[in-house]
Parts: sequence; C-alpha cells; structure tokens
Amino acid sequence: MHKDDHNNARLAGNCFAFYEASMTKSEKPTIFRAERSPLKVTLLVFS
Repeated sequence: MHKDDHNNARLAGNCFAFYEASMTKSEKPTIFRAERSPLKVTLLVFS
C-alpha cells in the first residue's frame, strides 16, 4: 500500500466521522440510523 493510499483512507475516515456527526445532529436521524452498523464496519476497514 502506498503512503498516499493510506492518507486517502485516513482522510475518508475523517470525512466519514464528520458526516456521521452531522447526520446524528440532523432532524431526521432515523434514516441514517438504520445503516449505522454496516457503515461503522466499513469505517474500520478503511482506518
């Protein structure tokens, strides 16, 4: 794995964490909550 690939994966993880925080504070979090567990697994794979 190239260093850039690792940095990109970390950047994606940071963006996802920010997105998750934004969605959690949303007025309609129920749509996101249904997919929450699979997305957290995906985040672990990229981190």
